[in-house]
Amino acid sequence: MFNAKSDYAINKKNEGIVTRFADGTIHVYTLDDYRRDHPDKTDAEAQADFHLLKEMSDEDYRVTDRANCNYSRRTVSFENFERLSKDAVPSREDELIATIDHHAFLERRGQMSKQTQSALATLTEKQRRRYELYICEGLKVGEIVERERLESPDMAQITHQSVSESIKAAEKRINKFLMRQQNNPAK
Repeated sequence: MFNAKSDYAINKKNEGIVTRFADGTIHVYTLDDYRRDHPDKTDAEAQADFHLLKEMSDEDYRVTDRANCNYSRRTVSFENFERLSKDAVPSREDELIATIDHHAFLERRGQMSKQTQSALATLTEKQRRRYELYICEGLKVGEIVERERLESPDMAQITHQSVSESIKAAEKRINKFLMRQQNNPAK
């Protein structure tokens, strides 16, 4: 990523040679400064020498900037360290716990699947179709309207509001069913 405040960027954009001191102050050494320091050189010689020094300075700053970029790309920030440590190989204990948790999850999923199928069975065909498109396929209400209009041209009167209300009614029915199941688990 290019840093416009880096020494390389400041030196590259400036006609002079830029030097940054330890206290952060910046000094620009210009062609006029070079001429003043080397009065024995002709104007053409001074200009050629200065441009050579400027090119060397630009290249030195470029190499330093690239080295800094390469270093920072290969280091890990504390924010990323936690994410990377999660990718580490798990211990045998972690694997055992995960296996136990996975078995419990599969049992719950089987129960939930039966419960989900029972809950979906309480919906009308239209509610179920729209609810599954909305929840399972992640379609937006407008996309469901367009799909239904394309699949059934005689249903051109389908509106955004009717689909939205149908999905809300389905959610309400499913919640009502699940509340009944929670209160009466034997049924």
